[in-house]
Amino acid sequence: MDQCLRDAARHGNIDALYTSIRRDVKVLDKINELPFVETPLHVAAFAGHTRFASEIMRLKPSFSRKRNEDGFTPMHLALQNDQTEVVYQLLDVDEDLVRVQGKEGETPLHYVAQTGNCVLLAKFLNVCPKSIKDVTIRRDTVFHIALKNNQLDAFNILMSWYVKTRFNDVLASQNKQDKDVLLSGVAGLLNSKDEEGDTLLHVAVSQNQPKVVRRLLGYGEVEINSKNLKGFYIWQGQGQISSEMRRMLRYARLLSSVFPCRRAAVNSHEVYLKSNFVRDVGKFVLRLQMSIPYEFRSIILVVAVLYLTINFQLVLTPPGGLWQDDCDPKHNPAGCKVPHQAGKLIMDKHNFHLLYYLNSCSFGVTVALLFLLLPWGSLFGLSYCFVVCLPMILLYACYFLALQIVTPSSFKKEDRNWWPLL
Repeated sequence: MDQCLRDAARHGNIDALYTSIRRDVKVLDKINELPFVETPLHVAAFAGHTRFASEIMRLKPSFSRKRNEDGFTPMHLALQNDQTEVVYQLLDVDEDLVRVQGKEGETPLHYVAQTGNCVLLAKFLNVCPKSIKDVTIRRDTVFHIALKNNQLDAFNILMSWYVKTRFNDVLASQNKQDKDVLLSGVAGLLNSKDEEGDTLLHVAVSQNQPKVVRRLLGYGEVEINSKNLKGFYIWQGQGQISSEMRRMLRYARLLSSVFPCRRAAVNSHEVYLKSNFVRDVGKFVLRLQMSIPYEFRSIILVVAVLYLTINFQLVLTPPGGLWQDDCDPKHNPAGCKVPHQAGKLIMDKHNFHLLYYLNSCSFGVTVALLFLLLPWGSLFGLSYCFVVCLPMILLYACYFLALQIVTPSSFKKEDRNWWPLL
């Protein structure tokens, strides 16, 4: 590149650019023929001349993917010099520039994860989600890079983005044209190893990051029994491991042995979604859950728990109350006009049917709503829904047991057809 063209790019002078072109109409083609060269776009991107960079990309779009003698593309240079406007301009022209690898296979996504630029990290993931699968020549994923550079905010963004989109990808993978969607096989990403054989758990344990370890163990597909090239298992570590972290890893190993199928949590959805009916129901439930904003979930949960309390209380203290004594006409024909038992309902049968049918329906819908509002993830390797499932089943059993206790035996005898349904 001649000095006049270099000066034009350094100062963002578009008129000087066309002066160089008039002097030699093939000046840009000659630069493009070289495999590794500093182009005017490199110079303009580093200097932050957005308008000049736009003009160069319009004339020679291939310059945006050219690497200079140091192995960096124009986007790499713009990121290194904090020229955010130029980065946005490059993305507007070609979103796949996020995946162009520079020196040592580092992509722009890797760079922003390394430096902790969370704004650009979220932007890159949105415009080019497949870039998350790119690895460097050291076999580092973007997750490895964020952890190794202690960029926990960037790592949390990556994991939150993964949680938000993984079920969308499972549903999208049902369509033939979307078989190569991002995160179909995300378990491979979370368990991927770098050149030393370290997984994300290895890195988090070696850097003594208990919050990261807890979050990774929350996903059932993360492999706990992985060994690196040095022969260390995750729980052995390569340094001092805190007692808290050892306890988490011990629980995770125990759960992985007791529940060996939990690692297939994401892929198992594909099995359940094979039939048309189940697939449609699954799509509806997943989309409904993801459509509920997280900031409203806690409010809805409080209201749902209030509904459950009211439904259950209605069984314990029904309208009209309960009989406080036993009355049998056989033993006391004069003083017992209405036969009854202590602890049984006073209300008549028709009101009982209407009230408790509606109350039972409300109770069941509220329990289903609670499961719908529970976040996807796990506690010590067990799904949140699974953790809450057993108490909910017991609560359901207590509800119908209480309903059976307060129901007069005469109602059951007269309504043998419907009572077993409860």
